[in-house]
Amino acid sequence: SLEIDPESGAIRSLRRAGLEGDLVDTSKCAGLNACLYIPGRDADKHRRDIDGPVKVIVEDAGPVVGTLRIESDAPGCEKLVRRVRIVDGLDYVEILDSVNKTRECKPEGVYFGFPFNVPGAQARIDTPFAVVRVEKDQLEGANRNYYCVQRWADVSNAERGVTWVTPDAPMLQFDPIKIAQPFGLEYWREHIEPTAFFWSWTMNNHWETNYKAYQEGWIEFRYVVRPHAGDYDAVREQRFGREVCQPLFAMPGAASQPPLASALTLSDPGVVVTSLRPSRDGKAVMVRLFNTTEQPREVALTWGRPMGKTWLSNPMEAQLSPAGEKVSMPQYEMTTLRVEME
Repeated sequence: SLEIDPESGAIRSLRRAGLEGDLVDTSKCAGLNACLYIPGRDADKHRRDIDGPVKVIVEDAGPVVGTLRIESDAPGCEKLVRRVRIVDGLDYVEILDSVNKTRECKPEGVYFGFPFNVPGAQARIDTPFAVVRVEKDQLEGANRNYYCVQRWADVSNAERGVTWVTPDAPMLQFDPIKIAQPFGLEYWREHIEPTAFFWSWTMNNHWETNYKAYQEGWIEFRYVVRPHAGDYDAVREQRFGREVCQPLFAMPGAASQPPLASALTLSDPGVVVTSLRPSRDGKAVMVRLFNTTEQPREVALTWGRPMGKTWLSNPMEAQLSPAGEKVSMPQYEMTTLRVEME
């Protein structure tokens, strides 16, 4: 269940059955998906929030889908339309933000805030073939002003957490926002205290070389917020992030025909297929596997049709050595297989 703040249009309350307490912390921000505009480079002096009131419309009244449409003016924009959607039987909230951006050539930034109420949370960020624990998995002197996200971020403690999926906006900043100025090390953030409050950094024109000087027109950003009981689970978060960012395709079917079997299934849910394609010579199928977990895994492949011998391979598609019945994979390992076709 959720509630919308009538002044800011943010989600001021989010609760899930089975979890105690509210998952939104409104002490520093109006709520989840609060819109923030920062003209210039000083986040403390020039920030501009929506101060309402907003127009809230029931777009879908259920019983399967419930959608609220929140319309408002927004600084730096002609119009802002936010949709918040829940679906019966699903355990997450879908957010769709449509921004009609005005042209501005001076430095600016558009943000959407996500202040989760998860005390003492460990923040994790999904990156290409790795998961970064903020602070713990960073070298001394590494950037902390902003982070790049592949699909999702998660904030969890031992009792509960939230997985946040961002298909369209690949950058975030932890609160408080600190924009790196063009010159001077004093503007670089050196440390982040444990927090479950971050901002999705959707638009900016701070990079002033080889980039377009402005952004304008309608732009849409989508987020999916999934509360969960218990601590972070690598398999659960990886699979959910991929489900959102790589949705299933609907295909025509016939009731008289049996359903098609999966082309390939794996014995271990912690290992995922990131690529499945024909080899360049047309004699095999190339499979790339990724162990999404922090533990070693052994995985067996089951094909929906008869296949030939399986080889450990490489980007050149070579037959390096026989793979055997199960493939052993260290933590966060990538493995390329060449499977001959009969």
